[in-house]
Amino acid sequence: MPASELTFDNPPIDEVVVAAYFAPPVLEFQSQHVGLFWERIKDRFPVVHQQDPVVHQLGPLGMAGVMSVDEPVPMPRYCFLSADEVNVVQVQKDAFLFNWRRRDDKLYPGFRDVIKPTFDRLYDEFEAFLLSEVGVTELPVALCELSYVDIIEQCDYWQGPGHTQNVIPAFSNPLPGLEGAAENDFDCSYVFYVEEDLTVFVRIRTLVRPQQADQPLLTIEMKASNQFEGVQRRLTDGWFERAHDTLLRLFIKMTGKQVQREHWGMRTGSTE
Repeated sequence: MPASELTFDNPPIDEVVVAAYFAPPVLEFQSQHVGLFWERIKDRFPVVHQQDPVVHQLGPLGMAGVMSVDEPVPMPRYCFLSADEVNVVQVQKDAFLFNWRRRDDKLYPGFRDVIKPTFDRLYDEFEAFLLSEVGVTELPVALCELSYVDIIEQCDYWQGPGHTQNVIPAFSNPLPGLEGAAENDFDCSYVFYVEEDLTVFVRIRTLVRPQQADQPLLTIEMKASNQFEGVQRRLTDGWFERAHDTLLRLFIKMTGKQVQREHWGMRTGSTE
């Protein structure tokens, strides 16, 4: 059965990020324009924060992003948050990103039904703003990414690092640890060259939240990435479809059938 025909009632998805990077960067976009753009989306994204710019680097282990703008004092990345902090719009001189984040047990709304259409609408708003207010004539996309972050907290089927095979049957920690030591934490990265225009980075690791140091987490991070030669955003739609299906197929193949059925509610008949 094709992966696109499978869906989950309650997948362990904690965050989804849809990202487009521009080249060349929009140097005309300055901090004074940010407030004008915020006025256009403030009713939906009433909270704003500043962060360091995302930088992007493609490469064998390029899980974190890296494409720099050569400025003496780089303009920050601006993050606009919805009131419930579930949706986030991020803009900087060379990037536009949309995040969906799990908050208050909100269910994952689906990539095709909600997340990608929302990214498209907001991207079009940002592009129209740059055209009308900043004087930009085109916004060539040089890189696209689709990222999923899954988080499994301590539960019946995963109590700590030693139970990771319950979630990922093929996983094994290559280091045996020391006699009398606690369970091994781990941080493992993998790269899949799926197609000429589709590379997938996977990172599987254990971690803890600062305020809950005694409660380990298992995270599975998957990112699909591809460079483009300065195309319009609409010309990336087909790639995002393939990237989503690839990540879904990999997740289904990588994780255990029992947790898929009994804990995440895997079923057939609709697409996500």
